[in-house]
Amino acid sequence: MAKKGISQEVAAEISVKLELNPAESSYFTDHVLLAHARSPHAKKLAQYRIEERHASGSSYKTLDVEAFKAISDWHHYAILELALTEDFRLDPKWIAARLGISAFEVSQAIDRLKKLELIEEDNGRRIKKTDMSITATYGRPSAALRKLARQFLQKAIESLDSQSIEERDITNITMAIDPGRLSEAKLMITKFRRKLCAFLEQGKHKEVYVFAPSLFRITRSVTKR
Repeated sequence: MAKKGISQEVAAEISVKLELNPAESSYFTDHVLLAHARSPHAKKLAQYRIEERHASGSSYKTLDVEAFKAISDWHHYAILELALTEDFRLDPKWIAARLGISAFEVSQAIDRLKKLELIEEDNGRRIKKTDMSITATYGRPSAALRKLARQFLQKAIESLDSQSIEERDITNITMAIDPGRLSEAKLMITKFRRKLCAFLEQGKHKEVYVFAPSLFRITRSVTKR
């Protein structure tokens, strides 16, 4: 009789019983898929995700739903990166002018980021990012994540009129595709996103940019009769 391995569904149930957080659950499930998945493609994807986690070398802070809701507005992430620019000033009015928001919103955002240990003050003159990176379960439905995605997409729309083509790049391509290849395509996008980030973060930090690739279906599902 052939041995039966652990399925992805069983791995998820075990994760719940062990009270693993989303990041730990994902890591555990990928190891299960690598060891027991029947599909070579599924094993390949699991192996890639595991290697990506190891290669990142970062200390990840997994935020629970309520904590992520607190920083689900775009300007929290903009402040985190703005703090890395050369001319940064720990002045709510200056930050507000750079981001086009109010000084009150800046002060509130900085307080939230401090409480979540994502930034810390350096002698009261600057704020700096800690060595924590945020990880969230993008594969699961979340109102907070959808809100953040909408805000960044809206910022992209606004840039069409407020920025020159030398300052931005917004392009698209329409494709007839095989949906079965989407999982691997998403991993390709993730890999490119990180490579682009590493390239652009070299040199002098003067501005804050957002790279928000989108891949979505424009055809409607047809119900078979």
